[in-house]
Formats: sequence, C-alpha cells, structure tokens
Amino acid sequence: FNPIITQDVNRVGWEAHAVESAWMLEDERLVDGRADDTDVEWPEDRTVSFGIYSRDLDGKVVYDPGYTPESKFKNVMVPVWQIAPIETNEKAVMFNLHSEANRRQALDHMMEHKVPALTAILQLVQDADTRPSSILFNPVFDTFHSSKNNNED
Repeated sequence: FNPIITQDVNRVGWEAHAVESAWMLEDERLVDGRADDTDVEWPEDRTVSFGIYSRDLDGKVVYDPGYTPESKFKNVMVPVWQIAPIETNEKAVMFNLHSEANRRQALDHMMEHKVPALTAILQLVQDADTRPSSILFNPVFDTFHSSKNNNED
C-alpha cells in the first residue's frame, strides 16, 4: 500500500501518522534516530522520522520537496509505506515513488486512467546490487461507482 498524498493538503498529517504507526509496530529499524540528528547519514541510517524522501540529480537522498513539475499531477507524492518483508526493504520506506521518472510515468498513467500500470525496468531503491526490476501499480479506490443504473435489479 502506497498512499497518494499532497504537499499542501495532507503531507504533515500523513508523516505524523507514519511515525506514530512505526512506534506502535515497535519496529526499531523504522524509528531509531530522529530527523534532528545531524550526524545521521542518508539513506543507510534514515528512518520514518525523516519524512518522505527522494533523490537529487546526483543520487543523494534528500527530503522530498513535494512538487514534480514534469507531471500532470504536480503536487502528488506516493511514499512507500506497507512493504514486506521489512527486513530487506526498510530503505524503501518513505521513498516518494512519484519522484523518479519511470515510476512517475506509470503512476501518472494509473491516476489518469484509473487502471493498473507497470513501470519500465528500473533499479529498486532498497537493492544494493543491480538487478532488473519493475513495479506494478494497481489503483484502489475509497468508493465504488457501478455503471449499472441503481433503479434496476
């Protein structure tokens, strides 16, 4: 599950929820260290407390600005949240999937057409070794609208 959130509407609330949820799960890999620890290096020692992150042009991990001018959905962020197993995927938690071109293209297609979309071949942020991978994004809606007329049986 990767929520679709926006910088101007629900980012702060969602990041607070993520930190609280990580503490409730009592998973020290996700909550050790705090964003105000200036000696902590990204991404190896990054935790949920740092917030949603992306990579700059040099590949350095940075706090995500929450704005993607290349996208039709400019203010959207899609942080990795529920991923398993956490032991091998913790580096991906809180990565903004919408911040990288291949992932963004698939996400934009999914959001615009409301259909599943597959990324091009890419490198997963949690993998130290290079291996071909891709991600299938499948939309989940909070309401269901049937094309069938409600007056018919």
